[in-house]
Amino acid sequence: MARMDPDMIRKIDAVLERVKEPEGGVPIRDTGLVRRLRYLPEEGTLKVSVNVAVNPKACCFLITGAIEVSILDQLKAELEKEFPELTIDLA
Repeated sequence: MARMDPDMIRKIDAVLERVKEPEGGVPIRDTGLVRRLRYLPEEGTLKVSVNVAVNPKACCFLITGAIEVSILDQLKAELEKEFPELTIDLA
């Protein structure tokens, strides 16, 4: 696995600071939603592993899921802006 160069790390940190959780305005960097980022240069891919909240109550699950989808869409869009040459893979 290739190591990320410092400029790539700086850009990722900026994205994780810029994308906010909508209810409290907390950067997603501080929410635990993003578990891991993995750069695969041979594939031209940045893989983003996320932690998905699980709530047994249907109403809470649906609301939380909708918020997570919105955040992840925003995260993907911001990463694509910073790294147009890479495929962003959210998992």
